Amino acid sequence: MLKDFFLKEVEKAVNESIKAGTLGQMGVNDEYTLIVEKPKNPEFGDFAVNVSSLARMAKIAPPMIAQAIVDKLSKENYTVSVVGGFINFKISDNMLANTIEEILNKKENYGKGKDFEKEKILLEYVSANPTGPFHIGHGRWAAMGSALANLLKFYGHEVYQEFYINDAGSQIQKLGNSLKIRIQQELGESVDFPTDEVERKNFYPGDYLIPVAKKFLKEHPEVDVHTCDIKILCDYAKAEMESCQRKLLEGFRVHFDKFYSELDLHKSGKVEKRYKELMDKGYLYEQDGAMWFKRFKYIPYS
Repeated sequence: MLKDFFLKEVEKAVNESIKAGTLGQMGVNDEYTLIVEKPKNPEFGDFAVNVSSLARMAKIAPPMIAQAIVDKLSKENYTVSVVGGFINFKISDNMLANTIEEILNKKENYGKGKDFEKEKILLEYVSANPTGPFHIGHGRWAAMGSALANLLKFYGHEVYQEFYINDAGSQIQKLGNSLKIRIQQELGESVDFPTDEVERKNFYPGDYLIPVAKKFLKEHPEVDVHTCDIKILCDYAKAEMESCQRKLLEGFRVHFDKFYSELDLHKSGKVEKRYKELMDKGYLYEQDGAMWFKRFKYIPYS
């Protein structure tokens, strides 16, 4: 990949400049991060690297840093220019031709990394409440999560995609109560959702439950909505919303290996078990009616 190529070129030149003593006080053990980007002005070149961040270690001006690095670049199949702390790269036609040839030869394997450790990865995304249709934000998360999963798989990782169904808590009760009102309306009863803003938060007044109410009455003509267990309505509405969400994901070509129920997780006893373990080890404490993790000293990953 061209960005990787230029990043490696710069990193190699940085090391050579340090050894030559042309990068001020910067040492071989100094840690830094550089990014290859597209110049805001295309006349400057095809790619650019801002080396200004090295000034805090080198203790010299960014233009001097950039020039010291440029002096050590191979400049094979590309030309360079310096603007402030930016090193700009202009690709030669020969390099472009070689890159196109490589793409045509490798086809779907072009850009695949090598010499890295493959991992097992659990990727959880979207995970919406089963209380209504998706909104545009869910679509964004689905697209980003699916693209990330495909990218990780492309690199050879074993990726397991999971949708965590948030079906534990009061929201499912609210859903069942909302369906009950919609069913009563379909039966011709004069009933509606509360107009009070606080009380209205205990319902889902969206029109999307109207077809669900019609379907319920068609499938359960014998049920008396006034006396039936509200759990029946909760379970029915939740199942309908989950079905709606899954169909949309399928049409969006987003695949999940498992839809994991939060309610099932709580029923399994695993949450209570882990909670007890954390409490016994002193990792948790209760304050102001909530549970908190104790603050620990941060130890950087190495």
